[in-house]
Amino acid sequence: MDKGIIVTAIATIIGSFLTYKAAMTKSRHDYQAKIEQMKMEAEAKLKESTATTESIYIGEMKHIINAYKEQVEDLKRENQEIRQQISKLKDEQKEIIEKLTKERTYYERELELKDEIIEGLQEENEDLKNKLFVLKEDEVND
Repeated sequence: MDKGIIVTAIATIIGSFLTYKAAMTKSRHDYQAKIEQMKMEAEAKLKESTATTESIYIGEMKHIINAYKEQVEDLKRENQEIRQQISKLKDEQKEIIEKLTKERTYYERELELKDEIIEGLQEENEDLKNKLFVLKEDEVND
């Protein structure tokens, strides 16, 4: 069951990473589509007049840059959230490992104590067998 927690933690990390990668791919695709659309619009406007073309181009580039900055900020926030999740999962994993190590140490000590008790009882049993043997011989000799 403890392995299940670790597996779940690892699966969560991998899932978060894949979600991050999917979002990046979609953002890149949307960004490219937006650039293509804006290029076509800018080319059509360039044919109308030279004076307005420069202002349109500058406005479109500002729009592209602002959209890009917004995407970058969103990705930075998402990346930070994923890093926090990973850090939290690592902390949880560390706690689980420490707990399991303490439990293992406790059970190992329990086994050692039981082995010592068994050894003591075996010695006591051997002594009793010897005393019984001596008593039986004394009884036979009497």
